[in-house]
Amino acid sequence: MNEFKEQKQISNRESSLLSDCIEFLKNANYNINYPIKIGDFSDPRRLGQALNGTILLSIKLFERGKKDIVGVLIEEQEHLATGFNDETREFQTHFIRKYVTTLEELTNKYL
Repeated sequence: MNEFKEQKQISNRESSLLSDCIEFLKNANYNINYPIKIGDFSDPRRLGQALNGTILLSIKLFERGKKDIVGVLIEEQEHLATGFNDETREFQTHFIRKYVTTLEELTNKYL
C-alpha cells in the first residue's frame, strides 16, 4: 500500500504554484471540485492520487512545474468524478472522449 504523509504547511512558492494552476483551470472552464492535500508518498515515483474524495499531490510534483501540476490535478479529479481506476481502458476512453468534446466546442463542429 502506498502511504501518504500530509504536510500541514506548504511554502509560499508551492501555494503560489497551486493557486496559479487552479486559476488557469478555472479560466479554461474546468473547476477543481475536491479538496487538495499536499505531502509525501512512500513511493517516490507517485505524483498524485485520488483517495476518499480528496486529491493528494506529491510535494515533488511542485519541482516539475505548472504544466505537470495541472495535468495531475485533472487526472486525479477525473478519477474521483468517474470512479475509474488508473491504467484502465475505461479511464483512457473517458479522457479521449473528453478531449474530443473539447475539440468540438473549440471548432463548433459536433461529431
